[in-house]
Amino acid sequence: MANLQISKLDNYIHILDMDKNVLYTEHSFRVLVRKLTPTGNKYDIAFLRQDSTPAAFYSATIGQIYDYTNVPFTQGDWEQWYQNNTGDINAATNTVEIKGPIGQVICDDSVSTTLCTSQANVPIIAGINNVVGIKDMRYFVLAAGGLGRILLSFSIYNQDTTANIKVSTDGGSSYFSVPPGVTINYDAGGLMNHFDANTIFIDQNSATLLPLLTFTCI
Repeated sequence: MANLQISKLDNYIHILDMDKNVLYTEHSFRVLVRKLTPTGNKYDIAFLRQDSTPAAFYSATIGQIYDYTNVPFTQGDWEQWYQNNTGDINAATNTVEIKGPIGQVICDDSVSTTLCTSQANVPIIAGINNVVGIKDMRYFVLAAGGLGRILLSFSIYNQDTTANIKVSTDGGSSYFSVPPGVTINYDAGGLMNHFDANTIFIDQNSATLLPLLTFTCI
């Protein structure tokens, strides 16, 4: 086990082996940190390569893991840091193209579900809000969690009884109408994919009852 200085810059994780004075760099999506036991303080840190089987690159305990200022992480700060900045994501792309709704269909009875608060050891933030005027999804994601959050799923409900609302998935270049009482749902399919929040616009249009928005992000 080695003393490690770990930092993130421009979506890349930098790991400095302080004992050997050797620096390693990998995209944050391909760095996996695994806590070995639920109550322990030892962690495996792996680089996920497409041409190899994921395996522990380093093992380290609290006291051996330092931040970019060369101060040792506390266990709480370290666990929050790696959950927010690394992830077991090893896909060719992490952005999905989204299209307009395919039309109305008759649905069977549905049941309510509870949003999870974590997934694959990554904290999930859930948000709910009304849309006033024209807003993009980045506005709501920033309000929920600040810079750097990734949009995983969202649902837009037109709760007005007479007026359409409008939704754009191409940055406001074009809009499709969502009729009264209709909900549209988008799900990126888990932590491997996400939406570009900057390209999704919601227009209240002439609706008196404001569109209801729910979403999840990490």
